[in-house]
Amino acid sequence: MTWLPNILYAFALWLKSTHLTELAVWISNQPWSQAILQNELITPTIQSIHILAIAATFSAALMMQLRVAGLAGQGRSMGDIAKRYMPWFWWGLLTLLITGLLLIVAEPARELLHPAFWIKMVLIVCMMGTVSWFQKSVRNDPEFWADGSASRGALKTGALALLLVWAVIMICGRWIAYGV
Repeated sequence: MTWLPNILYAFALWLKSTHLTELAVWISNQPWSQAILQNELITPTIQSIHILAIAATFSAALMMQLRVAGLAGQGRSMGDIAKRYMPWFWWGLLTLLITGLLLIVAEPARELLHPAFWIKMVLIVCMMGTVSWFQKSVRNDPEFWADGSASRGALKTGALALLLVWAVIMICGRWIAYGV
């Protein structure tokens, strides 16, 4: 698995050769970026809110995926599970978007030029698509989810795989903190 660090290093070099470097410098020279950096309480506060939003979003996704996998919530319908946890997921994701943008403004080079940031963004977009599909499916085809079909092999495996994707998203987020 020695190829992975080589690919990530090459990706980092490529990111630095794009216009993202110029964008990062431009953002860091803006007054709003300087204001965030000069106040020593703003960045840790934003990071704390971001981490709490990760916990809320992941917890909601975890509960839904455990239900799909047949490992929890068997006494509730899939519609009930979706109604209970979808608002937590989407509001948490909105909070992540806002705090994430503020973190980019605070330290644009650290965020925009890090391969883990882009891996995380791609995985989050994939996760959003998956959750959107799930939400529409539960709403449009409740019989599919009501008759126990939702605990069949492919869906079980998919739900558990999504938990691994969440783990990678969180690892990438933590990895960004270590810079390029």
